[in-house]
Amino acid sequence: MIAQFKRETKWKLHLSRQKEITLIDSSTSGMEEFVVMDYISHDQIKYILIVEAKKASLGEARKQCFLSLKNMWDCNGGGTVYGFVTMVDSWRMISFDGTFKMSEKIELMFDSMDKDKERWMAAYSILIDYFNVALSNSAKGLVKVV
Repeated sequence: MIAQFKRETKWKLHLSRQKEITLIDSSTSGMEEFVVMDYISHDQIKYILIVEAKKASLGEARKQCFLSLKNMWDCNGGGTVYGFVTMVDSWRMISFDGTFKMSEKIELMFDSMDKDKERWMAAYSILIDYFNVALSNSAKGLVKVV
């Protein structure tokens, strides 16, 4: 998906895995699972997308994603940054522009999905749309986290 987006947009995106982060004030740190970066120039990097994948705790994944998004936002000097939290079968899209917003839970897997590609493409491929929204920086329809 990243490769196709790069071809279509000519963006200099790079996918990184397991990047250590520390907030600018050094108050807390952690490891990001997957990071998509846009190289704006030779020395300048803009962080644009985080994916947190956790097996054990959705709450831990969400907390790590919030930390990562805040760090990305600080490093980018503002704007809107995007992240995803997943436990494989369910996903949530999160954005941060000074305020966290989170989508409803998206269930992406079902028992017979290996035999029913058309059903998955029709009803479950919204994740592809969400990634395109995040990479295109035009998220809509997210709800404010309370």
